[in-house]
Amino acid sequence: TSFSGGYATGKQGDNVYMIDKKGTKTTLDCKNTIGISEGLIGIQNEDDIWGVIDINLNVITDFNYVDLYPFKNGYAQFKEFYDMGLLNARGESVLPTEYTYVHPMSENRIFVQPSETSAILMDENFKVLKEFPNFYKSFGNEFIFRDGLALVYLIVGPQKGSSNESIRLNGGFAATY
Repeated sequence: TSFSGGYATGKQGDNVYMIDKKGTKTTLDCKNTIGISEGLIGIQNEDDIWGVIDINLNVITDFNYVDLYPFKNGYAQFKEFYDMGLLNARGESVLPTEYTYVHPMSENRIFVQPSETSAILMDENFKVLKEFPNFYKSFGNEFIFRDGLALVYLIVGPQKGSSNESIRLNGGFAATY
């Protein structure tokens, strides 16, 4: 993996380690990692369950998650069973696991999906700004804001055709593509 904050993680055979830019390796007691981001490391145990430690090897969360994403902008998406939630850097669940999908926090905004075909835009305090009843997440696309806009896909019409929309930070539409 790439270096973040002067550290990276790696795996050689069954050994998982953290390495600093001087080449000093520290063995990690885990099966795998998702790498280091924002000073935090997602680690996987032998039962394929994920937890979080920091670069000083302090436990941030126990092994609680069936899936865990790297921290971005102070938050990490996680999955318990089939639903997703959001952790902050202190390991606290700030969004409960009641969403089909949680997109990464960006520009103090986050999209969450209660179902495959609906979404909610929230601010940094998780206050609902706008609900989108005809929202669709195509596989592999995360809806994140850049320069005040997010490109999203909306289901339109009875045939469920789609349109690409630019959404503003307040939830308003900027353009259709």
